[in-house]
Amino acid sequence: MMQVMEHPSYLRLREVMDKRGIKLTDAQLARKLNLLDQHINNWKKRGVPKDVLIDLSDEWDFKIKYVRDGIGDMFHSHIAYGNSPEAKVQMAMERMDEATKYQLVKISDTLAEPEQSNGTHKEQ
Repeated sequence: MMQVMEHPSYLRLREVMDKRGIKLTDAQLARKLNLLDQHINNWKKRGVPKDVLIDLSDEWDFKIKYVRDGIGDMFHSHIAYGNSPEAKVQMAMERMDEATKYQLVKISDTLAEPEQSNGTHKEQ
């Protein structure tokens, strides 16, 4: 009997699940995502669709590029630093596109302006 090779992105998604301690069968994973079991079987042959990876990466906190292409680290860098507020900000920044980062800087600058203009800004 010839064994069918599973798609690398499916295998890497399973690796992420294993590292995260997520114990779901293919059928349970399909139900979690409101999909048919056949969708999971298709992933094994053709790969996990990007829209599914985007949804799961938010919940399971993995890098899409790793699962999709096998490139880079499996998890975001904040994993190494724990769950601190700084780590959460770093993780959010890693996920933002350049336009969103620009808008965030503008908001931050706007929030800092009143403090500086009313003379309450203290030099370090």
